[in-house]
Amino acid sequence: MQSSSKPKHRRTNTVHIRWEFVVEDNEALLSVDTCLYAYIDAQKNELVYIGKCYGTTVHERWNAEDKDLTFDRIARLGTPIKDIALSVGLISLSDNKRFSAQLVQDLESLLIFEEQPCGNVQNRASRGFGRPGLVVDCSGHWPGSGRYIDPGPTP
Repeated sequence: MQSSSKPKHRRTNTVHIRWEFVVEDNEALLSVDTCLYAYIDAQKNELVYIGKCYGTTVHERWNAEDKDLTFDRIARLGTPIKDIALSVGLISLSDNKRFSAQLVQDLESLLIFEEQPCGNVQNRASRGFGRPGLVVDCSGHWPGSGRYIDPGPTP
């Protein structure tokens, strides 16, 4: 007897992140309030920090009081603040996804875990959450790998 069931196709969820450098106080990029952002050592083209915005703007995060400790840590690790370039990651979702604070946090933690930027402390050793199978494609001004596949939580 032949099975009449059709093969199940698992839909792959893909998130695209297009990274753009902030040049000359670009107000449009600095006012984005749902995105990722990265500090890049402009001399070495190397990621030094990855952060997220959800409900706050890139400008507000750049000037936040807690960033003083981040900038101090990055400088101690060898990247002078004057050498940091700011890149904003504009997120595009596939049809079946909606923006949420948790999604933005999951994207940030995946990129930190995979790229290991020296300025980040959390999510470098492990991730307590994730979206197994989520594909993240990065393009533009992004010095890291172009594609990431979320393995899910790590111990």
